[in-house]
Amino acid sequence: MNLHSLRVAATLAVLAGLCSTNLQAAPACSLDALRALAPEGTQLTSAKRVNDDKLAFCQVEGTMALPGNRERFRLGLPEQWNGKFLFEATGGGAGVLVDVGLGARRGYATATTDTGHVGNPGEFDFWLDKSKRAGWIHDGVHIATVNAKTMVASYYRRAPAHNLLRGCSNGG
Repeated sequence: MNLHSLRVAATLAVLAGLCSTNLQAAPACSLDALRALAPEGTQLTSAKRVNDDKLAFCQVEGTMALPGNRERFRLGLPEQWNGKFLFEATGGGAGVLVDVGLGARRGYATATTDTGHVGNPGEFDFWLDKSKRAGWIHDGVHIATVNAKTMVASYYRRAPAHNLLRGCSNGG
């Protein structure tokens, strides 16, 4: 074998290795597969495949630890990921999980949180509870974002190339 043939063979071997790592399938949309990817303090309660006339995605729900509290979260993991992460912030007093389908159907790994309490975005009854207030002010969106991005990177085997936030009032 001459030097040119060795270089071609080496280049092809490297390219084959790169292609095979890029072609690995994402884990199944099941609680068992996804629980293995969840950061410490995260408990997954459901995972279901959402498929409609647009893009299919895996919708995951669960809770995450906050200081003195827990927050609910929802995460949409599209089958055809565009490499970007979108956090859907809630408005007002939060307390709800917004739909992640809009972002996920457009290829964004999309997350949201209730910031640590259940309620109507127009109500602030939670304000009297120090840990729920802290979740709403600063802990909830931050912790949900960090943990969701960790799950996204584990699921797709690479970190998001871009991170976006959409919302109003609380987190917007």
